Amino acid sequence: MNIEISDRQIDQIEQLILGDGVLYDKKRREIIKLLTSADIKASPGSGKTTLLLTKLLIIISQLDKLDVGGICVLTHTNVGIDEIKNRLGDKGNKLFSYPNYVGTIQGFVNKFLAAPIYIKQIGKRPAVIDSSVYDSRIAEGYSSFFAKGIVKEDQNRAKSLLRSNPVFLKDIRFNRVDGKTKITNGIGLDALTFRKPRFSKTKIDFTTEEKREIEKWLFEYKMSILRQGILHYDDAYFLATFYIEKHENKIKEIISKRFKYVFIDEMQDTYQHQIDILDKVFSSDVIIQRFGDSNQAIYGSHNDKDILGWIPQPSEDLHLSESKRFGESISKILETVCPEHNIHLKGESNVESFPPHLFLFSNKSRSNVLFSFAEIVDNFTSQCETFAKSTAPIKAVGWIGKEKDDLEKKLSISSYFNNFDKSLRIDRRKYSNLISYLGKEIKKDIGTKIYVNKIFEAFVEFLSLMGIKRDDKHFYNIVTLKDFFHEKNNSTWINLNVKVSDWVSKINNCTSEYNSEVHLDIKKWFIQMLKEIWDKEIPSEGPIIEFLDSTEPEITKEAVKAANQFIYPNNESLIIDVNTIHSVKGETHKATLLLDTYFNRKYHLTEIKEFIKGDYLDEKARNPLTNYLLRLAFVALSRPTHLVGIAYHEEHLSEEDITKFTSSGWTLIRVPETI
Repeated sequence: MNIEISDRQIDQIEQLILGDGVLYDKKRREIIKLLTSADIKASPGSGKTTLLLTKLLIIISQLDKLDVGGICVLTHTNVGIDEIKNRLGDKGNKLFSYPNYVGTIQGFVNKFLAAPIYIKQIGKRPAVIDSSVYDSRIAEGYSSFFAKGIVKEDQNRAKSLLRSNPVFLKDIRFNRVDGKTKITNGIGLDALTFRKPRFSKTKIDFTTEEKREIEKWLFEYKMSILRQGILHYDDAYFLATFYIEKHENKIKEIISKRFKYVFIDEMQDTYQHQIDILDKVFSSDVIIQRFGDSNQAIYGSHNDKDILGWIPQPSEDLHLSESKRFGESISKILETVCPEHNIHLKGESNVESFPPHLFLFSNKSRSNVLFSFAEIVDNFTSQCETFAKSTAPIKAVGWIGKEKDDLEKKLSISSYFNNFDKSLRIDRRKYSNLISYLGKEIKKDIGTKIYVNKIFEAFVEFLSLMGIKRDDKHFYNIVTLKDFFHEKNNSTWINLNVKVSDWVSKINNCTSEYNSEVHLDIKKWFIQMLKEIWDKEIPSEGPIIEFLDSTEPEITKEAVKAANQFIYPNNESLIIDVNTIHSVKGETHKATLLLDTYFNRKYHLTEIKEFIKGDYLDEKARNPLTNYLLRLAFVALSRPTHLVGIAYHEEHLSEEDITKFTSSGWTLIRVPETI
């Protein structure tokens, strides 16, 4: 007996998910009831996640009765997983229990493919699968590595190559090429290319034989890291490919027996190597539904050949083109900014989106752009009740955070907001107790790095309270503490990275804000390191005990105040978060300001001004850089419910351009030099 989804079941779940008085329309009901493999295109704000949650709840309710197998839900970030957990609450407990699986694509590959074949081949579990740990390990160990069977001169040539180009080393990957394992310049490639360093005494390149020996040494060095159990995320995909190559039928049988329904969210962010693996582990009788919007594919770079790995099967019936987020004034802009032409995006008639605003600034007024935007937001707040009541954030975003070029000539986010610094997005505040450093964060653009830094910051504070100093009589900071462990001995550094990776995973996957198990484990480790390295013990009472044992997270005015925020001086409750476009993907704002920035010899919004004005240029849209810039703009401009703003330098728009903007419905604001 198969699972069925009826209108009656949708009615029962509808109010739980949508709230009183909100109903699914006919198209959304048909997609919820659909139980065959399909690609569902979902435009920004179309309610895709809500629709998927409804479908999942209905299917879960029937799984036990019908014994048809489990559900596999895959997405790209833990933020997506957290959203599912938070919105379903206790009603979603079954979804997170065997035989079901909810996780990232990376986590799925690690658990079901990479770890099993690693255990089978190496005889133990991987110590850690983490790119940052891998990058640190591979960069630190090559100078002392010696490969058997390779003469000293060739080994020295390889090490000289790595010293001259550290990025080259971090980019080396294992790949399966014609049934053999080879090292290449990146995942999915089939060869390794390199040249003699420029600073060498002779300009003559390595000989063919020297290159062959250097490549052998590089292979052995990378393999030694793999055998230690230190894996890059890409190593997991290599191992998965190797495993499938050897046992595809058996893997497909086992995984397809467990999972009968597979739902993949944010499919547009999936790379080709991920798609290739997923295509091979599920049999044809498994129902696979893929949700996404290729117009929002912004991860990777504009010249990544596989950034658009997912090409959805065309179906008008499976395209959610009506937004529930914004009104017609915003959807009108998005229709020509959308990289895919002739896509009709319908705004929500019940949402009162305001006319879009064009902010023109000069070199002297550039620093006042955020003030002018805040002024407009403040005016609309007093005029529109729904806008005033909205709790969604107000954000200003751009592509490039901070450029090394002369900022008087080039543009970055820091050109508009001088205090902008990506590193400030990582919490660097001091707290009076350990538990305060271990709270769960949701910062997509930083990822789990934020937890790693906070654990080290907590240890720095612990050592400071204990009066522990470096040999130069200065207290430790994060950098000097990491250097200390790195230099102490290799095994201590590796073990520390493994522990930190485990703690980070537990914090990130915990359903509550704080993880008591991690708190206790880190406390024990602090005390252990204090004894083993500095031969000291904690006192029986006093500030140290309070720091370690307190279970009350510290909440202060300083702790609440986030970095990278512009506070409108005329109304301090009006705060604009300043961030990158990538960091706001998937968010909903009440107002969004898109800032022009510069990179790769182009001003980004200036490059696509025709599209923003309302003119779609087919030939130009096919240019890889232009297409990528359109995707960035499409993501940014589809975030707000009510107000869109764009900031241009006045020298980048002609009077004809400005006339076209205003005739297309844009309100012109000339940013003043003084405020």
